[in-house]
Amino acid sequence: MGWAGRNLSRDQRDAIARKLFTVTDEEDNWLNGLCPLHDDQNQSFSYNVDEDVFHCFRQCVEDGDLVDLYCHVRGLPLRSGEGFKAFRREFAADAGVGQPARRTPGETRKHEAASQKGAAKRSPRQNLEIPEAVYEAMTPVTPDWAARLYTQRGWTPEVMTTYGVRLLSHFRKKSDLYAVFPLKTIDRVVIPVRDAQGVLRNLRCYHALGKPPGDQPKIYSWGRGHGASMLFPPASMLRPGGVLLCEGEGDCLCAFSHGVRNAITQTGKPNEWPEDHAEALAGRDVVIAYDADQAGQKYAEAAAKNLVRKGCAVRIIRWPAFMGLREDGSWPEDHGQDLTDFFVRHRKTLSDFMLLLDDAQPYVPAGKAGASPDAGDDAPPAGADPNAPYMRFFGMSANGRFTFRERILADYLCQENPMMYHDKSGQLFVWNGKHFEIYSDEQLKRRAINALGEEATAARVASCSSLAMTMSAIPHGRSLNDRDDWLCIENGMLNVTTLELAPHDRDYLATIMLPVRYDSETTPKPERWLTFLAETIQTEGPIAQLQEFMGYCLTRQTKFDKCLLLLGPGSDGKSKVIKVLRAMVGEANCSAVSMTGLEDQFQRSALFGKLLNVGTEVTTAALESEYFKAIVTGDPIQASFKHKDSFEFTPCVKLVYAANKLPRVMDNSDGYFRRILPIQFKRQFLENDPAMDPDLEGKLMAELDGIFEWALVGLHRLLAQGRFTMCDETRDILMDYRRFNNPVLGFVQDRCTITDNTRTDIKDLYADFKRYASENGFKQLNRENFMRELETAARKVREDAAVRVTRPRAANGARPYLVENITLNPVVIE
Repeated sequence: MGWAGRNLSRDQRDAIARKLFTVTDEEDNWLNGLCPLHDDQNQSFSYNVDEDVFHCFRQCVEDGDLVDLYCHVRGLPLRSGEGFKAFRREFAADAGVGQPARRTPGETRKHEAASQKGAAKRSPRQNLEIPEAVYEAMTPVTPDWAARLYTQRGWTPEVMTTYGVRLLSHFRKKSDLYAVFPLKTIDRVVIPVRDAQGVLRNLRCYHALGKPPGDQPKIYSWGRGHGASMLFPPASMLRPGGVLLCEGEGDCLCAFSHGVRNAITQTGKPNEWPEDHAEALAGRDVVIAYDADQAGQKYAEAAAKNLVRKGCAVRIIRWPAFMGLREDGSWPEDHGQDLTDFFVRHRKTLSDFMLLLDDAQPYVPAGKAGASPDAGDDAPPAGADPNAPYMRFFGMSANGRFTFRERILADYLCQENPMMYHDKSGQLFVWNGKHFEIYSDEQLKRRAINALGEEATAARVASCSSLAMTMSAIPHGRSLNDRDDWLCIENGMLNVTTLELAPHDRDYLATIMLPVRYDSETTPKPERWLTFLAETIQTEGPIAQLQEFMGYCLTRQTKFDKCLLLLGPGSDGKSKVIKVLRAMVGEANCSAVSMTGLEDQFQRSALFGKLLNVGTEVTTAALESEYFKAIVTGDPIQASFKHKDSFEFTPCVKLVYAANKLPRVMDNSDGYFRRILPIQFKRQFLENDPAMDPDLEGKLMAELDGIFEWALVGLHRLLAQGRFTMCDETRDILMDYRRFNNPVLGFVQDRCTITDNTRTDIKDLYADFKRYASENGFKQLNRENFMRELETAARKVREDAAVRVTRPRAANGARPYLVENITLNPVVIE
């Protein structure tokens, strides 16, 4: 109980409170209404008239008494003589309470000096502006430094470019902060710190690759006049939604590099935050990820206290034990592991980090008082802590009862990690900073459970998860990866036609990302790959076809209607080509459905959203399957994920199969042979072969970026030609394959001559065909099928062949079957 509780009557306190905030209802000794200290749309503020204490359920400020509330509302210093005097001047006289004793002139001067000193603390000085010429003098990050920073700090080149990281190649002169001279040795990076208007206020000089013994501090500011704490990056760069508060610029850059979309840090760690720092995060959900040591936890606690005063819902990350937890359960005093260690040293992913965010410990300020109104039917129990983090998902109804607001939790789930729901397939995706990756319904429900804590129920979790998925539904008229010319790769969105490189963006709806980078100026030519192809495939035509097909795999187009068949006896390089192709496309973008598996609707669902399907089983029945034909030509097919409805989709997947030999098929139509692209491997690497390279696979994988650019060249040639390169070798393979599958074609080639103005009795032709089939092990055809195939086979041998079956009437009235323009070769007797 404060001064008003001791000196004013209950009615007087009631009247004053109603002047300071909007009261919507009363319950016993509580006045309930809208909080005057934040933009309150729901009833979240209460004042206990008897106990003289107020409480905001959003925790925008700490609890206090009526005088404290007055100071907050009037913008006066809290618990100061100035605020208390103003309160008494406005209300105490009417209440019959005398004015405080007048100060002597000396006391007045002392009080005013103290007030000015306090005001100075509350309004820290602003850093001076640094001329842009100073920053421009710094050397851009070189490829060597970029590689080391990525390996040791986890910073990607894109993030370093976005946030202006450069090398500290120049330093300030003693006589002039803004006159610089070149350094002989570069051992630091420089991180520019700008204000919300983009004005350069500081250059942070950082030993990003480790501080040598005895050197200056690991990180320091540019100089005098630039050491005041600032936000990095500036608050103007924050996106809507939750924010990750990091300890230091290095961790912040690492977080961005690994897909965290909203991160921020301070260039210092003040116990009392500057007003503009706290205001920048006001009302947001904030997760604090300070270092895994006692000092880091102390600073996290101080930051949390500053943030809850601005209505933030704060959680503090709980680092796993492998981050340096001692056997006694304590963290080291200082210099513990940090966010960068989590990603780089322990090789964790964004998905791993998201689980830590979900499990982060809610921060609840100590000493909270107050009571919640009566519960509704769907509300926390009467004894629930009104300050608990899950209370943000409960709203107060008009009758003063708390009820669960599933929309609030659904909004939180969508903002914390942007999602996309594909209603046709029932698949859920989550944005990882570069593309949308698969995200299961159960993972979403787990996040809802963590957010609700002890108030999680199956009904609440199911309802808000379903609502969040509906809110994340793919926009009407759009489809996944529908920007056909754009391909998501590690360093941006690449237009495969123009080779323009753009930043990653959610609007592309990309669910496919290739694990390669495009940089035509620095990527070396894949010499070992080219040598390998020259050793195995050997001839230029098929190598060009492979190059074109690998480029074809980078697109969602299916207009070229080809399935790649890699042929060879074994130990000949086919598996290496397939491994390289899978690595270039990305394992996540590949499936391994066998040809027979294409007949199964559940296995077909594995093709959805994939670029490549690889198999080693090639069967006759599968090649004749309608699904094989539909997938190669890009016709719509039906599929189903287990426990979900079937759906229709248009496959963009390219089929690649390896086999020792081509299978026999019954389909002798041109359409079937147009759909296959056979490539023969001609060199076997047998055991103890001195030419065998045991490190070949590693060498090829090291050239993946170069192989990707090599495939792009093939794609451009394919698009320019409008068809795959044709060569004599492929033509011969296909002709032999036709002969193998069609004995009539072999018969025409081996036993007949196509010549104009001739007629041959079908009886003679068919009798000789039966002998030919028997001699060569072919299945016999009846005469009708033989006649039907004969005309087609003749045109395969000679395109202008006019072979046809006729029935002219003879002089005796008979009408024998004769075949025009073809004769039997004379029998050679040896």
